[in-house]
Amino acid sequence: MILLPDRRLKTVFDKLTKRIGEKQTLSLRKLSTSRKEEIQFGRFVGNKRVSVDFLEQELYSQMGNCNSEHCLLIEDTSQVGFCLERSIKDLGKVDKGQIKGFYIHPVLAIDAVNYACYGIASVEFISRPWPQAELTHNQKSAARSRATFEEKESYRWLDSIKKALPRCSNNTLAFAAWVIARLAGWSGYKSQRPAGPIDFLIGLQRFDERVQGFILAKGHT
Repeated sequence: MILLPDRRLKTVFDKLTKRIGEKQTLSLRKLSTSRKEEIQFGRFVGNKRVSVDFLEQELYSQMGNCNSEHCLLIEDTSQVGFCLERSIKDLGKVDKGQIKGFYIHPVLAIDAVNYACYGIASVEFISRPWPQAELTHNQKSAARSRATFEEKESYRWLDSIKKALPRCSNNTLAFAAWVIARLAGWSGYKSQRPAGPIDFLIGLQRFDERVQGFILAKGHT
């Protein structure tokens, strides 16, 4: 278990996370009740003694309550932007290079039966580099074609789920069954009938086709 080096930091952390839950905002000004408190929150966020490992531990702590037989993992990407003049280290390009910032890609775990929210199961931060020289459309297409799937930015959609599944260990089989049923054309909506044996048979056949296609493609790269 990772602890903060100072008890006062934990007090500020608890207060800050409580305010975020109550006010549903990340603006320090809106979270604070006074200028003094705003400065306190700002210093906590910029404190180098608050490690990323501690924040990840606290972020994923609620996933210990995930005991559903059917857990739904929802992922999406948002951008965090700053003006071009900000001198924050390691910021990449956002919004076609018009502003600086980074992308955040969280995976939210929700109980598919009673819609209870377990919390964040995984989160990734993506920084798009600034190109040294502007490439032509053909050069960009050629670079994308040469890159493997694991090297592409879109790989985050699969990688994030892989990282989230160990935190939903009781739901790994349910998730696999959901994927197979979806391959068969089952929509997964509550208004539709549950997936049956025929759905799983068709889904497994289509899954096998994709595996064989992947093996053939990999042999020619």
